[in-house]
Amino acid sequence: MLDDSSAVRVSFLGRGEVYVGDELLRFPYQKARVLFFAVAEEGRWDRRVLCERIWGDSSAVSMRNMRNALSVLRRILPSGFIKSDRTWVEIARGAPIESDIDDLDESSLDASSVSRFAEQFLSDPALDCQWVEERREYYRRKIRRMIERKMSTAPMHEKNFWRAWIQGDSGGGVEEEARELPFVRAAERDAILDFLGVEDGTARAAAASCVVICGEEGSGKSTLAEEICRAADSGWAVCFRGKASGEGSGPGDLLNGVLDGVLESCDTKNTPLPIMYKKYLDETFQFRSEKNVDLNPHLLGRIFAYMLDIYHGLFRGKIMLVLEDAHWAGRWIPYFLKGLFENLSYPDTVVLTCYPEFTTRLDASLQTLEPGLRRMETRLTRLSPEQIGEICGAALPRSWLTPDKLAEIYEHTGGNCFLLHEFLNCYDSNDWSSKLDRSVSDIAESRMLSLSEDESHLLDCVAAFPDEAPFEPLKDLSGFGDNELVSLCERLRLKGLLYERPSGDTYVVMFRYALVKKRVCGAMSGLKWWNLHKRLLEYYRTHSENTRGRKHLALVAHHAGDAMTELEARVEDLKSHFEFNHELFPKLSDAELFGTSRTLNDTFLTGDYLSEAWGILDSLTRERGMTPALLECERTLLSIKGGYLRWNGDYDDAASYLEEAMSMARRSRFRDEAMAEVLEQYCYIGIQKDDAELLRESVYKFYRLVRKRRWRRLMGTGLRFLAVLRIMEGDYDRAGRLLSMSAGVFEELEAKGHGYTISVIAAVHYHGDIAMHLGRYGEAVSCYNQCVRMCEAKGFYRGICLHLAKAAWCETRLGLMREAREHLAAAAPFLEGFQSRRGAGICGGEIIFGLAALFDMWDGMPRSSCANLRNAEDLSGIMHKPLWNAILLCIKALLRDSGEPSLLKMLPLDAGAYLAEAERILRRVGLSHELGAFESLREYRGSGV
Repeated sequence: MLDDSSAVRVSFLGRGEVYVGDELLRFPYQKARVLFFAVAEEGRWDRRVLCERIWGDSSAVSMRNMRNALSVLRRILPSGFIKSDRTWVEIARGAPIESDIDDLDESSLDASSVSRFAEQFLSDPALDCQWVEERREYYRRKIRRMIERKMSTAPMHEKNFWRAWIQGDSGGGVEEEARELPFVRAAERDAILDFLGVEDGTARAAAASCVVICGEEGSGKSTLAEEICRAADSGWAVCFRGKASGEGSGPGDLLNGVLDGVLESCDTKNTPLPIMYKKYLDETFQFRSEKNVDLNPHLLGRIFAYMLDIYHGLFRGKIMLVLEDAHWAGRWIPYFLKGLFENLSYPDTVVLTCYPEFTTRLDASLQTLEPGLRRMETRLTRLSPEQIGEICGAALPRSWLTPDKLAEIYEHTGGNCFLLHEFLNCYDSNDWSSKLDRSVSDIAESRMLSLSEDESHLLDCVAAFPDEAPFEPLKDLSGFGDNELVSLCERLRLKGLLYERPSGDTYVVMFRYALVKKRVCGAMSGLKWWNLHKRLLEYYRTHSENTRGRKHLALVAHHAGDAMTELEARVEDLKSHFEFNHELFPKLSDAELFGTSRTLNDTFLTGDYLSEAWGILDSLTRERGMTPALLECERTLLSIKGGYLRWNGDYDDAASYLEEAMSMARRSRFRDEAMAEVLEQYCYIGIQKDDAELLRESVYKFYRLVRKRRWRRLMGTGLRFLAVLRIMEGDYDRAGRLLSMSAGVFEELEAKGHGYTISVIAAVHYHGDIAMHLGRYGEAVSCYNQCVRMCEAKGFYRGICLHLAKAAWCETRLGLMREAREHLAAAAPFLEGFQSRRGAGICGGEIIFGLAALFDMWDGMPRSSCANLRNAEDLSGIMHKPLWNAILLCIKALLRDSGEPSLLKMLPLDAGAYLAEAERILRRVGLSHELGAFESLREYRGSGV
């Protein structure tokens, strides 16, 4: 019998064990163990969120399973240790609990204590829960960063000791005889520190600074950045670092390290970070695993600036963000930096390393921020022969290191810092005189190491993968057995070429340096490169369940020279991309959405993707003629193109593309599927244009077709389309019943599997529209607020601006100006500096920007009012949504009526003209009573409130 007063000791690191007193706690099954560790880590969890994290959803079955697991924990833990109610699951207040992560402190980490934290992970078994593995990976990364920072500041004779821990060995010993290599970029370092105003441990710069260190691979960018950090850490600033790992890296890979450092120092649980920001960071980074999460980089910059402001209150000094190899994160980083620098309250510094060609993109993004932003660019060239001699002389003080030998080393390393250092690290034998010639040759041919034939073959195979190489496909491609492959990976890991990390239920293998992969690819013959991709393509075809393979299928097919497979893969990718990025209420399950985009979307790449696919189609058509398979691809592309044009308000061109797609769909081998695809886009055109006649022409055909085929998700969507038609026709009772039926279809699907939160939100939203059409504004606000709460609970922010926009408009009609302003403030993070012409997150933006312009005018801020009006007109000109445009016209009449000179320049017509156009639109869409908004809002302002 357990003593109820016994302390509970939790080991999160390593195997993960729990002791009550001196007794090891044994859990009867895995999910109960996972549940305990989740509550022990956080202390308190929302019951529904916790259920979704561990059991995948919050269905009745999953909630029952969690209740059973809680009963088990109450039985095996001391009485009253875990408490729960309908909302929360938590550790009881004052319960005696200790955990090893409480002691995870970098300041106390040294050579004698490192094994306590790191050694346990060397043989760490995986748990059957993806979320738990993600949390354990978080702690692995944290420990690794601690050790990496120890290595970066350790003297040369200790570096191998810390490097061995990073590479997974149980300690590497200390080389007492190793000598410190000289730092040869001192001139560049001093110039940067002088630019930053660093003198005697202080900083004189009054403005934010951005330092760009550019150079080719291996030119010493990271080493120079490290020196800058070392100077900052001496007391001038606090430094947070992040690095992109190579081709295929996203912005999350680069910013994750920086974010983790900030979060470790800035406890967001106890700071006033807005709930939307917390949820966004949580979904984007901490639980992202292999998810293809869409990021809004400008918003991320705002969030980082907000967090740094909080941290300034704790530190009272400068902060430096170091973003290494930013070129791998591509177009995201300029947007991120723009959002960051526009919102910084303190003169912080960003140090960024990248390839030279990346600086053009940065310049275009940051030049508008001057003079408030100070910028400096340092371009690193190859080392000189004198610098090569200085480094080699310090590392290899041998009499035989003649000028000829140094010249030979210079020739084969090309003055590249990385290649030179690797040469010195790998060839530390005393017998240099007999090995130098062969060693230098190896640098050029096998990346400074003498590799066996099997090792070279494995490197070629790993290089064939677009990013990391999962174990099973790598085994198939290389032809090695399990044990042989593991042994080879281990040898190459110890040589510093490869490393591995857990990913789900397997491991993936990656190059430690992007430069190594580039050199391996460059040395491979064209025939082998083609053959490897041909075989990899065949593997992914055979193992169609491999999601990673589907993600990279088009690229692998391209390298394999299989244009038809590449085209088909691109078309499938486009279909998914369009559904995720160009539908406000997509017919997708929560599980599908959790793996992709939940916030602002990236829509401006769709046109490029379409052009690329059409280019391949045209090339194949010229080569082979129009085959049935190519006809299917063309029909799908026509349908997607029509939907894309519809999404951006180009309705006439959209209709012409869809008409051609429908003609081909009637002759398609997959006639019903193809016609449903096109009819759905026709329905969306009718909805976006508020055109009942156009919607009526398509919606009945669409619903009859999907009901005949019993496609449940499409039936739910079709019922919602029918409800929207009834709203347009003024038949609100039938519309309400149809919306309830639509929600019922998706709730029925949820009972059988995954939830469909977005589709249920859509039904609630249109119930709000019915109330607004009837003038019941309070009821409408309640519906829209319910949609907002559902979005926030799930972390699905697509469409949230539309709910906020309509709620704010209805509240202005009720005179609830404070509540309306609160809704506008909630929408601000999504709308300020939106990076695409239109995204699923900014629907309704013309209403929000219009109301913001109105409130700014009332508050005596004409410049801000003009800026918001300009944004509203930009979005209105894209979407051409009649209802939203009519509301904006009413707001324009109010702004014109104010007589503010700066607004009069933007509004050439008089207030009556704007109202007349608004009346024409509102009568057509059945909302003529909204014309009363002009008088009621003018009277509101006239009251002097």
